[in-house]
Amino acid sequence: MDLAAKKRSSREEMEKVLRADEVAGILKAERDWVKDAQEMTDVDKLRMLYMEAKAADQPQHILKHIEKLAKDKLRLGTSSIM
Repeated sequence: MDLAAKKRSSREEMEKVLRADEVAGILKAERDWVKDAQEMTDVDKLRMLYMEAKAADQPQHILKHIEKLAKDKLRLGTSSIM
């Protein structure tokens, strides 16, 4: 008999998962992606911020704003973007 297949998650394990989800939600909501992008002067760092924002499932308007800032910096004479 395979006991591992029938074992359920303990209450403690489920509480850990809920806490981790709550912390992730708080961190996601607290970051000001646009402000961070505006403060960056390096296109490579903007590219990394864009990838972080995309991985964090940020709305399309946030991603577009970061991309626009990076393209504007390119026009002013820095390295390539996205």
